[in-house]
Amino acid sequence: MSPKLYKVLAIEDDPSDASLIAHSLQVKTATAQFDLKVAETLSLGFEILEKQRDIDVLLLDLNLPDSVGIETFYTVHRRFPDLPIIILSSTSCEETYISAIDQGAQDYVSKDTMDQNLLTRSICYAFRRMQIRCELQQATKMKTDFLSHMSHEIRTPLNGVIGLTDLLLATNLDSKQRELATLAKESGELLLAIVNDILDISKIESGKIELDVSAFDLSDLVKSCVSMFKTCLEEKKLSFSLRIAPDVPRQILGDSTKIRQILINLLNNAFKFTFFGGVILKVDLLDQTNPQSLILKFSIEDTGIGIPSEKLKELFSPFSQAERSTARRFGGTGLGLAISKAFVTLMGGELTVESTEGIGSNFTFTLKLTLAVDAGQADYLSDFGSLSHPPAFTSKNAKSEPKQKNENQSLGDQAMIGPKHKALVVEDNFVNQKVIEAMMTTLGFEVTLAKSGFEALSWTSAGEFDVILMDCQMPEMDGFEATKRIREQQIDSGRRTPIVAITAGATSEERDRCQLSGMDDFISKPLKLATLDSALHRLLKSTEPAPANDGVLQQQVIQDLWSLGKRVGRDVLSEVFEIFEKRTGPMLEKIQDSLLHDDRTEVGKITHALKGSAMHLGATEMVHICEEIEQWVRTEKALPEAQLLEKLQKSFTITTSALRDEINRINR
Repeated sequence: MSPKLYKVLAIEDDPSDASLIAHSLQVKTATAQFDLKVAETLSLGFEILEKQRDIDVLLLDLNLPDSVGIETFYTVHRRFPDLPIIILSSTSCEETYISAIDQGAQDYVSKDTMDQNLLTRSICYAFRRMQIRCELQQATKMKTDFLSHMSHEIRTPLNGVIGLTDLLLATNLDSKQRELATLAKESGELLLAIVNDILDISKIESGKIELDVSAFDLSDLVKSCVSMFKTCLEEKKLSFSLRIAPDVPRQILGDSTKIRQILINLLNNAFKFTFFGGVILKVDLLDQTNPQSLILKFSIEDTGIGIPSEKLKELFSPFSQAERSTARRFGGTGLGLAISKAFVTLMGGELTVESTEGIGSNFTFTLKLTLAVDAGQADYLSDFGSLSHPPAFTSKNAKSEPKQKNENQSLGDQAMIGPKHKALVVEDNFVNQKVIEAMMTTLGFEVTLAKSGFEALSWTSAGEFDVILMDCQMPEMDGFEATKRIREQQIDSGRRTPIVAITAGATSEERDRCQLSGMDDFISKPLKLATLDSALHRLLKSTEPAPANDGVLQQQVIQDLWSLGKRVGRDVLSEVFEIFEKRTGPMLEKIQDSLLHDDRTEVGKITHALKGSAMHLGATEMVHICEEIEQWVRTEKALPEAQLLEKLQKSFTITTSALRDEINRINR
């Protein structure tokens, strides 16, 4: 086997050091040989790196004529994050070089002790470490993509199982039929929970888990979690005590969905492994350093079977259960505690356990949260950066679902919207078509079915609908492209039909794609009648006319802010607009400054933050331009700075003008 050829660039201004490096790399072994290029300045080094993209390793001196100190490394690393960098050091600055390694450098070599063996070995190891890192990143991406695909494939038949049994339970059944239908539905929901756990752990491992912050009532959330275990309490004849300290605030800003999931996971374990005695759930205010920030402590104590002391250290590892027999006897994936710990850590807290085998366990977790000024308005008057989705894109999880309707209601009793509304259902799967059509008919809609994106475009060009339910994953033309084309059809008419994404994809990335394509809401399969009913009510309750500036603003977001203001007695839309207008100018200036310094990483960060702010005001055009800039940052293609700024600044001017017109129109 021929030796590997390593292409090396040394950015070194000292001729004697450059000569020493060249001499050291003249060696050729059975496994390696070296092709060296030398640049005397950082700017010359950048020219070589831009022209010659196949450099394997960079040897970097930090003290150059045009760049001095640790900032030299940061500048190179920001621009070429996947390039292995070895720092050429002097022994007097060892702390600086160690700091560079902490930030991503592969190694540092002292010029005073540099020899042929040390330098060549360092280059080979640096290249291999970076290669392994890239392979791991690729493997993680492949796993995430695979799980996302499998989620879609599993959720599609689950939608049929859960959706049809949901509809069946709403009909007149005898007791035996109801028992069997209930078991079928519960089995489907159990399988769905397993799929969700696997997706959650995948997102945690790939670092893609995010907080979805909103205002919520903590007391209501805790009580709703507890109510899920009422049947278990009665069947096992267990005692239960809920103790919420009187100084714990009710109105909180935080990710209620993840807090709910943590509580349900821990309560489920407590009730599952307890056969005598009972369970105690306590919520206390641990600390409140200022009027807005607080730390809450949750404790779930049980008198169950307990956990062997030697198993405690493995308890929060994925797929881990205290004993192998636990999975056989009690079921479960062993992911619940690992997911809970990750969520707690994400919210700045800590999850711990104390347990004695045969006596019971006490799980305790803390959370850093924020006091909500007002449950209705805190989402929009707080920092834009703390939010994940604009008003119309509510969480797909339990916090946005209405209370469950009585299972004994007939189909006709649940028709709440009325027969005057026409719905277009775009879905390629036959079973899903039948489920969605039955649910929409139940809710009083006149339903038209389209089997593809092309067929949907034919229907929307021929007639008008009050709402469109759009599957995202379809052959030939997917739901994203179909939505974009429908929006283009509607530009001249000024009409904007609400489009709801109906998708088996359950990731935040897919939800963002839905919004950017022009959809107004997002529902994850398997569908539930109550969830669908709630989403349609949100979208169809408005009587406000659609604006003329459809390509610039997303009307549903504007409408939600306006409706929110009516509920809380304040002009929330105007207040949010003032915050947006005040902050965007300085952000554009920062982007300009970062472009002048060729700091693409900073451009990407500021643009991403600006995109989030624009989303919360429905500034669709600005969101799309920010997406273009983010894409440019990722690809590192050349694009004139003036073109970038001019496009974004022009859109900002148009957007602010359109928003002022909207505010004036609504307030007239």
